[in-house]
Amino acid sequence: GLAAFLYRRTAGNPFFIRAFVEFLHQQGQLRFEPARGRWEWSTGDAGESELPGDVVALFGQKLAQLEPATRELLSRAACLGNRFDLETLARVSERTADECRRALEVASARGLVLALDEVQAPGDLDRKTQMGG
Repeated sequence: GLAAFLYRRTAGNPFFIRAFVEFLHQQGQLRFEPARGRWEWSTGDAGESELPGDVVALFGQKLAQLEPATRELLSRAACLGNRFDLETLARVSERTADECRRALEVASARGLVLALDEVQAPGDLDRKTQMGG
């Protein structure tokens, strides 16, 4: 069932489970059936083979959908480590802090970073990356 599928793909990591559930919902493979009052899922005609094999493949697909400039910014942010501020990211990427913030917001909307008062890289739940500004 769905629980076993999610566990196989995510090793039980809650962040990755959420990402896979969102992916399945966006693809129409997980949907709420009001008449039955429950969620239902299907892998579609192709089966599980058409779905990302693991979280690396899932996040690779999400990264591929970003604008090249946003991917470049995330690459530079990753080079700074798991903690950085917008001013430093702006300097190393030769952008303004506002440009960096907007790009990180796009990445956050895609589930690639978590943004509240902080930005957090996927799978890095115990280490925070700060958004300054």
